[in-house]
Amino acid sequence: MNDPFDAMSYVLRSRNRFAILEAVADRPCERSALVVRTESSRVTVGRILRDFEERAWVTTDGREYVATVEGRALANAVRAALDELKGVERVAPLLPEFPLEDAVLPRGALAAASVTTPNAAQPLRPTQRLTELGANADVVRTYAVGITVEATEAHLELVRDAGQHLELLVPTTALEAARQTSAVREPLSALVRTDAVVAVCDPDPTFPFVARFDDHAVLAATTDNGTIAGIVEWETDEMAAWVDDRLDDHLAASDPLTPAEFPP
Repeated sequence: MNDPFDAMSYVLRSRNRFAILEAVADRPCERSALVVRTESSRVTVGRILRDFEERAWVTTDGREYVATVEGRALANAVRAALDELKGVERVAPLLPEFPLEDAVLPRGALAAASVTTPNAAQPLRPTQRLTELGANADVVRTYAVGITVEATEAHLELVRDAGQHLELLVPTTALEAARQTSAVREPLSALVRTDAVVAVCDPDPTFPFVARFDDHAVLAATTDNGTIAGIVEWETDEMAAWVDDRLDDHLAASDPLTPAEFPP
């Protein structure tokens, strides 16, 4: 059995090694096909294949090279590590505001993440993406550190006119700010009078925005002034369950708002 650290470092020191291991892990390959795939000489490919055979990562079946169980496992592990690093690179623009070290996300989550950040031409891209997700979802569960007029009015319209199922969880600070602003208080009061669940919960210690829009799981990062710096989005069962668990905890400890708390 090869030492895992030695095995991964050996493969990652050469793009050709990984390309060949990945290829034979996917399906049996002849040496000529590997030469074409790597654009390397037959001598180079032959040397790598001999090394792989000595390490028991590949074997031969006639003219074809076939990955062993260990070889396929190693190829999958290296591929997963590279995908995760690519995910970290995608999230990199948000790292100053995105508490990645405190998130404890499911293993491999970043590999499947997509990121939306502002740019010079579209400074509101993250907010627009959230609006798009909300408008197309039948079920919305969300924790938000703040309540805006636009979001509240959009929630109200979708719940009242489109039958959207909504669970909106906010901290006390957000509720008090909303009550002091008539433009927000009025649609929020109307929203409380619908079938939506609107509740006050403890602040989320890590993320200012956590949501699930049908099968989309979303985390948002904000700047110091509360502007959305970007969103990270998934369409995986693992992240949907992770977000649901976080929202379930908030909901279990929340106090639902009632119409009596918004007198005319």
